[in-house]
Amino acid sequence: MVKHIIKPEVLEQKKSYESKYVSVREDRVLFKRETEDGKIEKVERTYYITEMHNFVIVIVKRSDEILLINQYRYPVRKFSNEFVAGIIDDGEDAEETAKKELLEEAGIKAEKLTPLGKIFPLVGQTNAYAHIYLASGAIEEVPPRPEIFEKFVSLTHRWVSLNQFRDMVVSGRINNAPTLAAWALLTEYLNKGNQ
Repeated sequence: MVKHIIKPEVLEQKKSYESKYVSVREDRVLFKRETEDGKIEKVERTYYITEMHNFVIVIVKRSDEILLINQYRYPVRKFSNEFVAGIIDDGEDAEETAKKELLEEAGIKAEKLTPLGKIFPLVGQTNAYAHIYLASGAIEEVPPRPEIFEKFVSLTHRWVSLNQFRDMVVSGRINNAPTLAAWALLTEYLNKGNQ
């Protein structure tokens, strides 16, 4: 039986790959733990950590509807139903990015942005995290301002009821992990009597 785990020791770190948006860092780590009989057990492991920009996810809610974005996601070769999202560029704060992404992806200006929390979407692969916001209050729809690339991935949006969203999750039509985690935060927020 394990008495306690000793903080891992980083033996070596090196960059395997680096670009403007992502880098891969290779960490060789030594783990130790003390057993009940006082012995120290050791194991070494190499991690490949994808370092990316942090990002935002914005749930847009009006009355009992929420906004879904549908876009082609090349890594999985499928269209994905998800909330508005985007990376936080250098020099931007999360709320600025949330407002910018709302305009770019959906043509939305929201009266109110409420932070719902932060998530680490892939704790075994990256140190990036997402700021989750709820856009609510007066929602003004204006023509979207997509970036050039977004025009090529057939980015569309539509309003669905909360029940429709739930049905889409259950049927597997929504299976994007950050969207599901954001949905869990929204559900908790609404269960506390917030609108």
